[in-house]
Amino acid sequence: MRVDAEVVVRSPEIADAEQIARTKNDSWRVGYRGLLPDSVLDALDDARSTMQWAQWLRDGYENAGQRSEVRVTTDAARQVVGVSAFGADRDLPDDAGRGELWVLYVAPSHWGRGFGYGLLLDAEEALAAIGRRDLALWVLEGNDRARRFYERAGWRVDDAMKPFGDSGLCEVRYRKQV
Repeated sequence: MRVDAEVVVRSPEIADAEQIARTKNDSWRVGYRGLLPDSVLDALDDARSTMQWAQWLRDGYENAGQRSEVRVTTDAARQVVGVSAFGADRDLPDDAGRGELWVLYVAPSHWGRGFGYGLLLDAEEALAAIGRRDLALWVLEGNDRARRFYERAGWRVDDAMKPFGDSGLCEVRYRKQV
């Protein structure tokens, strides 16, 4: 996988909330088009998402009672073009050897340029550094682009599936040892 020379991964600041929200929402609008109803994607509200990300950046990003690390990647103009969140495996939070990539979104305008790979590698390395070497992530079943991305990075699908909210769709689990 190629990584552009200007890829920088860092911890976010509250001032990044608007760019993180737009990055995540644009990624959904393009990446999930044809998978989720247009009405869901068209209803994504950047202003509301900005407020939510500002709160998470201030108070901590939590899910299923677990706290994660959040990282962003920026382009040559220092604009946030990607976001990741990772931490304990939410299915087995007490297993100190298990970690999970919870979030990985890159602005569609920056797909295929190494920004996602930079975030992925950062998450893998950060989790391994704290002893979490058995990693998992979940991908929407029909998201072939994302699935190819993770497979090229050495992740392998296993047999686990779970519902994706109330969409009627499923997510599939990928695993990797680092």
